[in-house]
Amino acid sequence: MTRLLSIAILFIFLGCDDNYNPKKTFLLPDEKDINDIVEAVVNQDSMPFLKTNIPYPIPLSLDLRKIRVTVPDTATEVPPPVDHTTISIFNLFNSVVDYQRFFERTDSSYFLFQNNSLDSFIIDKTLTKKLVTTTFSEQRQKTASNLSVRYYDLTIPILSTDHRKAYIELTNNCSDCGGATAFYLEKINSKWTVVGWQRLWMN
Repeated sequence: MTRLLSIAILFIFLGCDDNYNPKKTFLLPDEKDINDIVEAVVNQDSMPFLKTNIPYPIPLSLDLRKIRVTVPDTATEVPPPVDHTTISIFNLFNSVVDYQRFFERTDSSYFLFQNNSLDSFIIDKTLTKKLVTTTFSEQRQKTASNLSVRYYDLTIPILSTDHRKAYIELTNNCSDCGGATAFYLEKINSKWTVVGWQRLWMN
């Protein structure tokens, strides 16, 4: 029953999207946009995976991690278990940057389209020349061998319908620590720019 209520609320929510059409076909985000978004984030000051004079750089995964857009159960007062691999569609829609809602109501159905259509992405080689990198496969092998793990990963960006705004998460994966930061980007004068960030969690 609670699940049905959540679905009903979602349909009401999507009904606020003037462009919502269950049969509508969207275009996937452009690969160049995804790589440009990644580049804008990794170029932030003092990132530990840049090939600089940092004595012990921490690698960044070449694999972008899919973050699933979920529809929360709004009919229960019990909070869901913590899941760092998901984001609520309502949290996306209600994201605030500089005291203003970041995304438009018309973006809601496109969030779900991306969630169902884009499962994996590898950072372009042109960006990796200045990065210390790893892969999910390498880190899984370390875990299987009971070796300590320390690396960063980025999520596949979630874009607005007009492909001019984006949300992406950077996670610090560590055997005994960790944390994640969300970045909000806008395409300004044809260039992706970080316009806001938010600490999501930290161990």
